[in-house]
Amino acid sequence: MREMVRAKPWLAFALISLATVVLPAQTAKTALTNPYRLLEEWGELPEGVHWGASIGIIPDGEGGAWLHHRSDPPIIKLDSDGKAVRTFGDGMFVQAHGFCMDQDGNLWAGDSGPFGDDPSKAGRGYQFFKFSPQGELLLTLGKAGVSIAGPDTFIAPTACAVAPNGDILIADGHFPRPSTSQQEGDRIVRFTSSGKYVNSWGRKGSAPGEFDGPHALAFDSKGRLFVADRSNNRIQIFDRDMRFVDEWKQFGRPSGVAIAGDDILYVADSDSC
Repeated sequence: MREMVRAKPWLAFALISLATVVLPAQTAKTALTNPYRLLEEWGELPEGVHWGASIGIIPDGEGGAWLHHRSDPPIIKLDSDGKAVRTFGDGMFVQAHGFCMDQDGNLWAGDSGPFGDDPSKAGRGYQFFKFSPQGELLLTLGKAGVSIAGPDTFIAPTACAVAPNGDILIADGHFPRPSTSQQEGDRIVRFTSSGKYVNSWGRKGSAPGEFDGPHALAFDSKGRLFVADRSNNRIQIFDRDMRFVDEWKQFGRPSGVAIAGDDILYVADSDSC
């Protein structure tokens, strides 16, 4: 196992090879080299647009990237020079949360709803939207302003991931929640790419297969699902049939997960010092 802790106390990154259980302790002489360089002030927003919290960044395969952030417009396409070449989604999001691209290049963007009671945002939030790369709204999952864990509603969606067969899995269960929301609903929900409800798994709790604020999702090359079960301070691993495989608790309080093509798992621990 390898762990790498950055200097900033509020954000730590850990990475582990999924094919290896234990690796020798890393020393200064064997520290990983960094093949990347920092580009200061890369990314230029349209005039009058201000940066919000960046929730998701997806490379476009051409040197640019898609950005989902907490400001309007919430979805921005940046070219390889960092220039904004496309924007959409204005006025649609209360709290941007969750961003992924399906096998057809469509973008799925989530809205976890207001963090706590906010009368000004009543009737909005708790949805996932599917957009074409051109910004056309193709599909909406969930009901605006309805915070219930049901087959066609979310309690507070946070993340999405594309399964090997093209289905979309959505993590549902952000905190804090409005007092009017259904409080017991932490789960993983599966839909087809056309938005048909397939199944859901889990409930609020700390046992295997239960969740407390599931916050990020990622698939490895074997089709196993890795879930950042944030408030349970663990990563949970499930097989293709969503059967519990294992739980890993060495990552602090995991808020983000990503798995590279070489099956290296990257975990962002946003809250531990």
